[in-house]
Amino acid sequence: MLNHLFKNGRSIFPAKKAAFRGHVDSGNIDSVTLAGCQDKGFVVFGILNNSKDDSVCMLVNRNSEIRFIKSPDVAHSFLYKLGVKKFNIDTTDWDMESSFDPHKVSQECRERKKRRDFAQKNLPLYLDKFRSAYSNLDIEAGFELLVRYALSRRWLESHQTISKKQVFSWFDRNKNSHQVEVEKEVPEWVVMSAANLSTKKGSYPTNSLELSVFARLWQSSNGMFSEIETFFDSLPTDFITTIKGFGLTESCTRTAFNDEIISACNIKRTQYSG
Repeated sequence: MLNHLFKNGRSIFPAKKAAFRGHVDSGNIDSVTLAGCQDKGFVVFGILNNSKDDSVCMLVNRNSEIRFIKSPDVAHSFLYKLGVKKFNIDTTDWDMESSFDPHKVSQECRERKKRRDFAQKNLPLYLDKFRSAYSNLDIEAGFELLVRYALSRRWLESHQTISKKQVFSWFDRNKNSHQVEVEKEVPEWVVMSAANLSTKKGSYPTNSLELSVFARLWQSSNGMFSEIETFFDSLPTDFITTIKGFGLTESCTRTAFNDEIISACNIKRTQYSG
């Protein structure tokens, strides 16, 4: 399908989500097609009105690369959200068997679970990033900032009073300990506040573990994002370029974000079916 589109001297105009929707809303696109591309998923494109060579408007991602949507159900929902009520479906080049290979899916699922479990165990590391980002505050002032932020986001219903001993215990994570004391269990609102406040200060992930933890906390506190582009759009403008400087590749970032999106979709699907 893609090879066919680029033949015959057709002009291809890339459009990100907002631009594509603008063309749809203004009636500049005459016909929208959802086309399968082997095991990559589906692409979205439309024929521009009043074009002499049937110029194509192609949906692209934030990096101006062709946007592939893996699941046909997700692709359908995506088009409806774009305001497209009628569209053509072309499955000529779609390799459904490869797209839904149970062995491949099972392996990916196990790997994703392993990454998420590891991130979950290391959520408190964002307390260290928070303490570093707000090094000018003493422990009481820092904790008060976390409380106020959690209250403002309605993660807390009332002001929390926690002893200094308990706060210090959150920073004392002894890996050799065989028992986890109750006071060492860091509440989720604490690490979510720490992640958001640290990010506001420009303290971003510097390695793959911090990125996975960040993705987990950012999704919980600012989502739930169901599309990776929406996830990217929610980030500070300098986030991606900054973490690239730490060696975190685009592929690594997408994997971390996609883990959380898939998990959120599974949770919603379970709630709906239940």
